[in-house]
Formats: sequence, C-alpha cells, structure tokens
Amino acid sequence: MNIDHPVLRHRRQLEGLGFSAPWLALFDIDSTLMDTTPRNLAILAAARGRIPGLDACWDRLDLSRPFWDIGEPLRRAGIEDRGLFEELRAFWTERFFTDEWLIHDRPYPGAAELLADLKNDGFTLAYLTGRHSPGMEVGTRRSFLEYGLPAGPEEIFFFKPDFAMEDEAFKASVCDELGRRGTLVVAIDNEPANSNLFHRAFPRALAVWLDTVTSPLPATLDAGIERRGPDIFRSWS
Repeated sequence: MNIDHPVLRHRRQLEGLGFSAPWLALFDIDSTLMDTTPRNLAILAAARGRIPGLDACWDRLDLSRPFWDIGEPLRRAGIEDRGLFEELRAFWTERFFTDEWLIHDRPYPGAAELLADLKNDGFTLAYLTGRHSPGMEVGTRRSFLEYGLPAGPEEIFFFKPDFAMEDEAFKASVCDELGRRGTLVVAIDNEPANSNLFHRAFPRALAVWLDTVTSPLPATLDAGIERRGPDIFRSWS
C-alpha cells in the first residue's frame, strides 16, 4: 500500500498523538463490503415461480437499480397490492437472513484488495455486522473465502447473538470491546446511524459513510464523517 494512503496517513497522525498498536480497521458487511443486490435479485427470481401475482407484473419491474426493501421494485412500478407485498416480504424474510443465500453476494470491486493491503500493513481487520451468528456466520465465512476476503483466525467477526436484536443496539454494545482490542483507525459502514455511532464512540478514528443502499428513513449524518461511494475500495487499494 502506498505510504500516502489515507488510512496509513491517519494511523501516523494517531501515532503522533500517542496512540499505539494493535491497529484496527472496522467494516460492516452488507452493502459495505458485500453488494447484496445479487442476493435480493436471486430471491426475487425464486419468488416469481412461487407467487403468481408477482409473475403477472414481472415485466413492469425495473430491476436495474439496487434496493434495500424487496418491495421497492413493485412500488416503483406503481403496484399497490398489499397482499402481494406481504406474501413477497414473507418469502424474502425466510431466505435473506440465511447461510444458503449469502453465496449470491459479491464484494464491491477492490474490497478484497483493500482488506489484503490493510492486513499486510499491520492492521487487524474487524467485521461488525448485523448478520446473526446462528443463521449467517457459516455462510458469511464461506462467501468471504470464496471471493478472497480475509477471514482467517487473525480476523475478528462480530455477529449478532440472535436475529431479533436491533443492529444499531448490537453495534453500540460492541464498542467497548473494540476499544479494548486496540486503536480504531478507520470505520466504514453504509448506515448513517452506525457511522454516527462510531464517530461519537471513537472521535479520533476516520469514520466513513459508504453511500450504497440504506434502510428507509436513514439518520442524518453527523459532521466530520467522510462520505464516499463504493469506488473507495479501488481508489484506496
């Protein structure tokens, strides 16, 4: 990695302030490292063969844009069938949060390379995700290895202990442990609320909000947080 790389530059600044190793680089997974669009599209395609109402309106759907909510392509097409939305939502929920379907995700271009660069430069990679361990840890580790993202014993994964726990509450609960693990240099997440959380908990760290896909009604991003698109991985690697 180039010595003028932003993360290395920030680490040098922290060293000048008296901070020391271990150095941590923190990443969310869904819509941060991994593009979940292929998973959503695969589930939607599977639903087409199981939900007659979906097949009837399929040609009206614009599937070229990413979406967070499985019903979003239908709303864009002006479809207002509440029963169809409920059936599709139930079909999606049964699959999206499972190991089996994670293999459809794809890392954003440059993500694997950036993670490898950071690891080679002495960073401990920490993945703090809203995915839950009972149902998604095996598939997460498998897909990371499949696509070349570091997922060995040196990497730290934080999974929710159960599906029902709110993502933001879980991530807040991990902040103390992160502080004990070392010095957080950079934190990247696609949800403004989580970026705000890390910026407030670790004001010396480089907080980056990744502008990909967010949940409906996202929080207002705090001042001092860098806004970037997924091209950050190629430009930083």
